[in-house]
Amino acid sequence: MRVLITGIGGFVGRHLARRLTAVGHDVYGLSLKTADDVDAVEVHVVDVRARDEVAAAISASLPEAVIHLAGLARPRANKPSDEFMQVNVEGTRHVVEAAGSQAIRRVVLASSGQVYGQVEASLQPIGENQTRAPLSDYGRSKVAAEDIVLGHPAGIVVRSFNSIGRGQPRGFALPDFAHQLAEIKAGRREVLKCGNLESRLDFLHVSDAVEGYRVILEQGQPGEVYNLASGVDREMQEMLERLMDVAGVRATVDTGTKRSAIHLLKGDNERLRALGWAPTHTVEEALRDLWEEVTAQTN
Repeated sequence: MRVLITGIGGFVGRHLARRLTAVGHDVYGLSLKTADDVDAVEVHVVDVRARDEVAAAISASLPEAVIHLAGLARPRANKPSDEFMQVNVEGTRHVVEAAGSQAIRRVVLASSGQVYGQVEASLQPIGENQTRAPLSDYGRSKVAAEDIVLGHPAGIVVRSFNSIGRGQPRGFALPDFAHQLAEIKAGRREVLKCGNLESRLDFLHVSDAVEGYRVILEQGQPGEVYNLASGVDREMQEMLERLMDVAGVRATVDTGTKRSAIHLLKGDNERLRALGWAPTHTVEEALRDLWEEVTAQTN
C-alpha cells in the first residue's frame, strides 16, 4: 500500500516509517523540517498550515492511505490556544480536504488519550465510548481534529496515550528525567527537578505503538475510534525510580512547591486487541532504550 505519513520526521513518525517499510508498504512523508534519514520513498517539506502545499504534496504522492501524525504534540507546552487550533485543527482540515480528492482507503488520525480529560477511577480503564471532556487547549484541539477526520468516509481515529522510547525529544517528562540523570551522573547537576510524581499514567513502548498504527492501517474500520494504550497505569514516581535503576543513579528529587493536579489516565485497549494487536515490549525496555540514547548524546 502507498502510505503517506505526515509528521514523518517526528518521534513516532520515524519509528512508524521504518516499521511500515519493513512489512512491504511504500512510505511517503510530510515533514516540517528536512528528514532525509527516514525510511521513505520521498519526503516533502511542508507545514500542514499551508493548505496549497499540503494539497500539492498529497497529489504528488498519490497515497492509498494517510496517517496524520503532524501537530503540536506536547500537552505541557506553553503555547497559545490559537497555535493549537492552527496546527492541530486547521492542519488536519487541510490534510483531510486534500485526501478527499484522492482514492483514499484510510485516513488515520493520531489523537490523544487527553481528549478524555479527568475520568473517575471507577470508569477506568477508559473505553472509546467515554465522553470527551478535555482539560487543555491541546486536548480540545484534538477533539476538533477527531471530528474533522471522522467526517471523512475513510476516517479513523487513534487515541494514543503515552508512547516512550528511543528518539523521544525533551519536553516530555521521561526524556527530561533521563537528561537530568545524565547530568547528575556526570557531576554537572545535583538535584533532579520535576513536577507532581503522584499521577498514574498509561505508558506504551513506541515499537508497540507503531505496531498498533500498522494494524489499524491494515485492518481498522473507517468511522471507528481505537485506544492505543497498554491498559496498565503506572505512577510517575515508579517510572522515575525505574529509570534511576536503569541509569545506575540515585538522585535527590525536587518536586517544587507548586502542586499540580493528580491524574489517573488508563486506556482500555480491547477494541485494538480484537484486531490481533498486543503489546510485546516492556516499560523497562523503553526506559533502557531512552537512557542508552541520552547517554550516547551526552558522552
